[in-house]
Amino acid sequence: MLPKSPNKEVNKSKKDCKITATNFTECIRISSEKNEDPIILCDDVAIKYLDCMLSLEKK
Repeated sequence: MLPKSPNKEVNKSKKDCKITATNFTECIRISSEKNEDPIILCDDVAIKYLDCMLSLEKK
């Protein structure tokens, strides 16, 4: 895991997570159109989404 940058916004809302989830869905769709591996292509989006959900749970 990479160390978290201090300027990363801590107070994420469910709306932010929803945007990331939408990005992920879109990424999966694009990767299947391009015949790319979605795990490689969308990895960073998936991690952002998981980070977002985890930060909500910690509140």
